[in-house]
Amino acid sequence: MAGVQGAATFLMKTKVVHGRGTLALLPEELRGLGARKPWIVTDPGLVSAGICTEIESILEKAGFAPGRFDQVAHVARASSVDASVAAARDFGFDSVIAVGGGSALVIGKTTAIVGANGGNIRDYDGVGRVPLPPFPIVAIPTTAGSGADVSMFSPVVDEERNLKLLIGGPNCFPHVAILDPLLLRTLPFTQAVYSGVDALAHAIEAQLSTGATPITDALGLSAMQALMGARGLRWPEFQGTDVADIIAYIRTQATNPRRHFYLEPADPATGRIIFQQKGCTNCHGVRGSAGVGAPQLGDRSLPRTLGQFAGLMWNHSPAMWTSMRTQEIPRPQFSNKEMADLIAYLFAQRYFDPSGSAHQGRRIFEVKGCATCHLPDGEGIGPALSPWRAKVTPMALATAMWNHGPMMLTRMREQQIPWPRFQSQEMVDLMEFLNQGVTSAQLPGKR
Repeated sequence: MAGVQGAATFLMKTKVVHGRGTLALLPEELRGLGARKPWIVTDPGLVSAGICTEIESILEKAGFAPGRFDQVAHVARASSVDASVAAARDFGFDSVIAVGGGSALVIGKTTAIVGANGGNIRDYDGVGRVPLPPFPIVAIPTTAGSGADVSMFSPVVDEERNLKLLIGGPNCFPHVAILDPLLLRTLPFTQAVYSGVDALAHAIEAQLSTGATPITDALGLSAMQALMGARGLRWPEFQGTDVADIIAYIRTQATNPRRHFYLEPADPATGRIIFQQKGCTNCHGVRGSAGVGAPQLGDRSLPRTLGQFAGLMWNHSPAMWTSMRTQEIPRPQFSNKEMADLIAYLFAQRYFDPSGSAHQGRRIFEVKGCATCHLPDGEGIGPALSPWRAKVTPMALATAMWNHGPMMLTRMREQQIPWPRFQSQEMVDLMEFLNQGVTSAQLPGKR
């Protein structure tokens, strides 16, 4: 897909069988894969819990005589893969049943990879380096958080070289995942909590990843809502300094905290372009511009700080994502700089008043005495303002008035012209008039 703008691929080759009691379908799935001598990979805790005995009983009743490696440690290690592969080869295995948490599933997957491709697991470090499909793999998770049962990636620690290997690619998916919630009945409470948090972290990661797609967005949001709903949790709402306080807390947990944070300067003008290019204008208007089905942005109701802005985005995320899916609008992705520019644009809008009235500005230009000095033909004591047509912005006008203020004051005193005072809306109306270009025909009493 090189050169195709915005192209993405969603690949999940694993067949997922889920529901209460689906463990009983294991023999059927093995036969469908052509397996004859399955090799069980698990950890000592599941042996003690009796889960391995239950699986072996199901297999034996169906005519299978499985082998077993049950020495998987808490962390998936290359030495465990070596030991599993060596024993499995002696057994003559042709398939793998990976049972347990993330580590057991990883050791099971990598055992099948090495069994089919030869060598050892260190030969396949990297993405796309496994040339042949692995032996058939049936993954049976006994926790609910790792996601290893449907992932093509397998992280393995090489303790000899003090490295973490990452084996992955299209040939690294399990063939079948059996998700039987009854296997979680004996899961210790603490481990159950850790697994739930792990699953929630994966769901949040799917939303925040720069590689997210509408498909992963839908899956991630659904997972987040399901996990929180199952625990009776409502979508949290952040107020005031909540987000800033959370960020401050997270920084205290860093093992190597950074004392200084440098932000690349944001550009509101670029943010305005991003606001349009990313499709924000499909739903949101700014200062009265078109926008359908979503709040107007850029007014003084926006939060006052970046932390509050992040909280507002989080609070409204479920509604935004649902609306975008309904309208079939793809969810845009932002780089850090793009988001900074976008926020700068919205924050800049809040400090400027709405568009003014050129008609009122024309009257103010005369009443405040501007027409006395600034004649359209340039013959007044002040410069002609017609060149300012379509160029007047609050920043430009404020800069010009500041820079030329002393000269203006001197000349007005010489002419005994009082210094005019403007109310906020009067200045906005005046800017609107100046942007249309000052001509003789526009001035009151001038024809």
